[in-house]
Amino acid sequence: MDKEQLYTLITKGNVYQLDAALQSGLNVNTSLPSGEPMIVVATCMGDSRLEITKTLVKYGADVNTPISGMTLLKWIKQPSYCDNEETISFLESRGAKEINI
Repeated sequence: MDKEQLYTLITKGNVYQLDAALQSGLNVNTSLPSGEPMIVVATCMGDSRLEITKTLVKYGADVNTPISGMTLLKWIKQPSYCDNEETISFLESRGAKEINI
């Protein structure tokens, strides 16, 4: 599976195909065409992609992955992101920290 196909799975919310790809050995920390890890793209889409985020975390995605000098949690709590309250709660329940790096 190439990175464009992977990006499409995440943005369209195809949990079943993503889960199958991860089960077959796809590295959960594979970066997408943007250079960002899959979890960054999933979480920035907010609660509409919460199941994708949960699937990535289930396979070991780093909930404290750095982005733009801060942790993922701090990044998605910025005012420019909305509709992510459930995603924030989920990440916090998995040990995500809100800090600058």
